Amino acid sequence: MTRKPFALLALVWLSATAFAQAPHQAEIDALMSRYTGEVPGASLLVVKDGKPVIERGYGYANLEEHIKAGPETNYRLASVTKQFTAASILLLKQDGKLKLTDPIRKYLPELPASDEAITIENLLTHTSGLIDYEDLVPPTQTAQIDDNDVLRMIASQHRLYFQPG
Repeated sequence: MTRKPFALLALVWLSATAFAQAPHQAEIDALMSRYTGEVPGASLLVVKDGKPVIERGYGYANLEEHIKAGPETNYRLASVTKQFTAASILLLKQDGKLKLTDPIRKYLPELPASDEAITIENLLTHTSGLIDYEDLVPPTQTAQIDDNDVLRMIASQHRLYFQPG
């Protein structure tokens, strides 16, 4: 007897949720239509009140292997994160937790002595002279590299493209 009210309540909740989302799903699918079919894909997460209401994948995460994109697909964000990193650093500066004039080796001591003059500001303004890690990736590299790999590659260099600043 206690299960029937719960089942009815769950059915009503699911119906209300589906009804609330249904009109928007067609609009969302229309907005995401360029990512459907045999094309590089995209993943979408819509959160309302801290809870996911739509989780979808469109197109392919890997065209060569025909792996579809889904809500769980990981993407290489690369330079997209620069603006968020810069904003975070400026918030830390505002809170007095770091200075833009701090040498980067204060936070990354594994960098070589050739990087001694590089400051946080140099990194933010792309005036550090650091070797671009993409120039260090072997042409035979097929596996995805992560931030630790990048740091190791840069730390192995004892030269800069130019003097910081």
